[in-house]
Formats: sequence, C-alpha cells, structure tokens
Amino acid sequence: MKKSISITAMSTLALALSSAFATPQISPQSIIVNPVPASLSVNVSVDRAGSNPVYNIGDSIRVNVRVSDDAYVYLFSVHADGQIDQILPNRLSGGSQFLRANETRSFPPAGGAYTLSVDGPSGQDKVLAVASKRQLDTSEIASFRGNQAFATSSIQGQDNLARALSIIVQPVPASDWVTDVTYFQVQPRYAAAAAAPAPARNTTTISVEYGLNVYPGSVIISFDNPNNDFIDVQLSSSANFNTVVQFYGQSLERNGWQMVARAGNNNKVRLMFRRSGTTIELEIRRVNGGFQLNLYQR
Repeated sequence: MKKSISITAMSTLALALSSAFATPQISPQSIIVNPVPASLSVNVSVDRAGSNPVYNIGDSIRVNVRVSDDAYVYLFSVHADGQIDQILPNRLSGGSQFLRANETRSFPPAGGAYTLSVDGPSGQDKVLAVASKRQLDTSEIASFRGNQAFATSSIQGQDNLARALSIIVQPVPASDWVTDVTYFQVQPRYAAAAAAPAPARNTTTISVEYGLNVYPGSVIISFDNPNNDFIDVQLSSSANFNTVVQFYGQSLERNGWQMVARAGNNNKVRLMFRRSGTTIELEIRRVNGGFQLNLYQR
C-alpha cells in the first residue's frame, strides 16, 4: 500500500515538474512559443497601424513593448534575408531590458540617443519579443564587442534564432516567460512611384556639382554624370515635391545606386547614394514655384 502511494506521489511529482519546465515549442513560422498558459504577458508592436504595415527602406521605425508583470524583455529584429539584430538590451540611454508591470516603453525612447531605421532587403520582417521574470543570458545569440552600443548577432536565420531561444528559456519555469511577435513588410523606397510618361521632349543636360531649376511640365532632364543615371525623366504639370523626389530617387535605384541616407522635409531633401565605392548626393528643393536639383559626387 505504501509502495502504491509512493509510486503515485512520484508520478504526481514528475508530472508537476514536467508542467513547470515544459519544453518550448517552435511554430511553423519559427516563433518560440510557451506551451503552458502563463500569467505574464508581453505585447510588441511597431509605430504604424495594421497587422502587417508597410515600411520603405530607410524609413524610421519605433518598437513599442508592454508587459503585464515586472519582467526582463529581449527584442530581436528578424530580416527577410535571415539577418538577426538585437534591439534590446543595448548600452544606450533607455536601453535597459527591465520593465515594470503594465509599463509601455518605446525603442528608441523619445529624445533618445539613437534612431532605428528599416534596412533592406525587401520582404517580410518581424520583431520578436521575449519577456521573462528571470534574467536571461542571450550572449550566445548576440554579444557586445568592445564599446559598441548594440550587440552583434552570431545567429543567422529565424529557425536558428528560435532554436537558440528555446535552449535559453528551458531552465526558466514555464509560468515565468512568454513571447510575442509583430510583422511588417519592407519595400524599396520608390517601389510605388508611377513610371514617367514618354511624350515629346527637349533635353537639358547638367553635370556633377551643377544645379538646374525644374518647372513642372516644361523641362526634361538628362544627367551626363555620373554615368547618365538620370535619363529622359519628365515632370508632369501635376508634379508635386514628393513626386519629384520619387522620380529621381527611383531613376538612380534603377541604375544600381543604393540609397544609404535621407534627410530633409517637404521643402528640401538630400539623398545619399552609393555604388561600386562611389558616393553621390542628390539635393532637391523648392524654388520659385519649381524645383532646384543639385547633384554632387563625393
């Protein structure tokens, strides 16, 4: 009788331990999932509405996180090509991964010392959040080198990330950790720009370090430097500032230039492009009802 009770007790204990430290699961989407319901919850989102919002390469982005209980939060950005970036923790102001119960925090924080921008390539990206009541050691996934502000990931591919995280959280009781994921689409900055019409045209050619006033519906531009990258682009009479920026940015990208920086507002924009070790800057500004274009080779 005692033996029977002993066996039952041991079985109950084994079941309890199995439940407390349940093996993490990996979904078909390569997301680590806690198979046991937990009181802790985490919610991660980006700063554009929708279940899968669209960002252009180079757009700024902000990641928002909220936890239901005090927890350590780890954020990983998963790119379409499998590159993994650790957003949190980082060594900059506001980069601590400990959040209080019911606290919502944004990364980067308002007035923070850094910004986050969307990188290529185009495709489906996501941000994975892991929240744990116990601090995790993610050094096998990403580690800080020297004085760098953000850790460098040693993991490539979302499958490998999910497997590594499942090992890291395995020693933590199932009730003490949870995950969430948010998705966003990445597209080339000028993918949605309409193709320019091809009516009869008069062509004006300018060279690097020169500017030209462009008035909608009146001027066709062909740049002979660098390498005829602006060829026969006409501005319609309805062209506005954003259309001008899109037309010429798209023209460069079609010729193999990659945009690496953008700054400005609705009156003046400066775009930086690189190709084969060469850097150029395109400056577009409003001038007297038209547009001033300046092209510089650096």
